[in-house]
Amino acid sequence: MNYWLIVTFSFTIGIAAITGWVRFRKMNPAYYPFIYCVWLAFLNEILSFIFAQTIRNNSVNNNLYALAESLLIVWQFRNWGIFKNNLFHTVLAIFTAGWITDHFIINHLTTYTYHYRIAYSFISVLFSVNMINTVIVRERKSLLKNPAFLICTAYVINFTYYVMNMTLYLYVSEINGDFLNRLFGIMPYANLLSNLLFALAVLWIPARQRFTLPT
Repeated sequence: MNYWLIVTFSFTIGIAAITGWVRFRKMNPAYYPFIYCVWLAFLNEILSFIFAQTIRNNSVNNNLYALAESLLIVWQFRNWGIFKNNLFHTVLAIFTAGWITDHFIINHLTTYTYHYRIAYSFISVLFSVNMINTVIVRERKSLLKNPAFLICTAYVINFTYYVMNMTLYLYVSEINGDFLNRLFGIMPYANLLSNLLFALAVLWIPARQRFTLPT
């Protein structure tokens, strides 16, 4: 896979980030965690590229991004009503504790690690499938115009691929190297598809509700 093609596909998250910046003041605040996550992803792609070209190590910013992304995703699902406040705070605490354990006890912050990413990616897929089922039952319009459906579909595509890919890489030693290389080669395209779905979702985020005083 061409390095510059991977970089180009990664930077397509900027489409959603810029669109979100333009629409931010007019959109429903319930989607703010998703927009923050998109902005952070775009910033992380920029930092990763710069650090890869200079110090040849972008593990620290990626490890910090993994924590921020996971917490923002949980916040977004709370806004969608997936779980109540008690469960929300419990999941936040578990994610934070898991990240600290992975990056300060088992490994180091300066080392790119996979275990925490695999765990929160898998959990995010479960939350996304739950949300997709809810939207399908409730939605009476086109699903392609429902931002929650588009966002969760992108999560399922991206995170499912990541969990499958990294689990095979870490734990299945019998896997043929050529097969793993082909599997890794799908990653940029999964990333591109997810980023385009994010951009489409930003366009369909409903406007902020206007409140008027009763007369």
